[in-house]
Amino acid sequence: MAEGNVRYKLDLIVNLLDTTTGIPISQKEVMFRSNGQIVSMLNREKGTYILLNHGRMDMELEISVKGYHTLTVPVRYERLSELFPTIEAPMIPVIMPYGYSDMCSLEGNMPGITDLAAISLNRIDALLGAYNAKKNTLRLFESRELDENDYAVFHKEDMEFEEFRIVKKTEKGMLLQLKEPLLKECKPEEGIARIVRGKTEANGRYLLRVRMDGKGTKYLVRYTVNGVTKFKEFAFGEQMEGRLE
Repeated sequence: MAEGNVRYKLDLIVNLLDTTTGIPISQKEVMFRSNGQIVSMLNREKGTYILLNHGRMDMELEISVKGYHTLTVPVRYERLSELFPTIEAPMIPVIMPYGYSDMCSLEGNMPGITDLAAISLNRIDALLGAYNAKKNTLRLFESRELDENDYAVFHKEDMEFEEFRIVKKTEKGMLLQLKEPLLKECKPEEGIARIVRGKTEANGRYLLRVRMDGKGTKYLVRYTVNGVTKFKEFAFGEQMEGRLE
């Protein structure tokens, strides 16, 4: 009897990250749902899950991980790589009502809020050398290992930051090919920082959580309300919680 060939088609890669640290989530108690139905994904260790033979249909993917707030991620295939369609899921840790916590939070209600993110003002992951607009490449002057897809250029004079996505790294990680052009002018030795993602809901609830760093825990927060984007610096001292205003 001839043996049948089993073919597998890769439909999605999901990388689970603790958004406060950027570290992959190794927690095994993970569940994926779409339209109320469980989506079976294979665990490939280090926070990576793959979806096989599901079909490449756009969906809202709900991700539940023990110890983290539930996150819903839109999957839009026209925005993903055809060969390796990958999304990053930045999960926000839950603060337990008992024991010590090294996290600070911005939490409250603001009608019309649709976006919330922040960068640390105490930790810079790289220094910008130059941006080549024609080639859409970013050359770094100094750098730690940049393991995530998305980072931000910190424009210190304006107290703003601009996100970018890395599609390719060459020259030992010191030359970055970006997915989209940068809109603002970049200056030599501006900082490159990882992005901490917050969570917003249709009813106006928002949550942003960051780790204390022992240096005053200063973050620059970006939030969008009714289509208007604002930036605000937050310095967490003994106060572990705050609100947007």
